[in-house]
Amino acid sequence: MTDLASLYRYADFTHEAYRTLLADAKAAYPFLLYSEIEGQERFLLWRHDVDASMHEAVALARIEAEMGVRATYFLLP
Repeated sequence: MTDLASLYRYADFTHEAYRTLLADAKAAYPFLLYSEIEGQERFLLWRHDVDASMHEAVALARIEAEMGVRATYFLLP
């Protein structure tokens, strides 16, 4: 049987690791919204599907806002 914690490396999913990921991505690509992608060649369309934790989604949105990153959130009520 596979140990899921080692398989999926849950320790990598921290707010600090998320900040690092965003900084690296922001250095290489512009973050665009769905309405801005026409005619663009290289960009990131950063999106979240929120179906488990609204509180964590807000925490990620705050990190994105402080870093000047735009994202789209899809909510499953």
